[in-house]
Amino acid sequence: MASTDEMYVLDNAGRVLVYDTHRKMNRFWFMPEYKIGKPERLLRLRDGRVAIADTHYGRVMFFDEKGKVLGSLGSIGKADA
Repeated sequence: MASTDEMYVLDNAGRVLVYDTHRKMNRFWFMPEYKIGKPERLLRLRDGRVAIADTHYGRVMFFDEKGKVLGSLGSIGKADA
């Protein structure tokens, strides 16, 4: 399980920033895509995964605590023409 002594922050450059309790940045990673919009919300799950609502791409992305993509759920839909 991931440490609870870290704070995860989304910034407006499409990055996930991870700080320790002394406000020192430990690491960061970029979202896989962020050209049409940045992620909106972040949730750290009990099992240590990080879930990020990437609403501009119609999906939720799942990462491990180091920023490795574990998978995604959803996609942008296409309306009938």
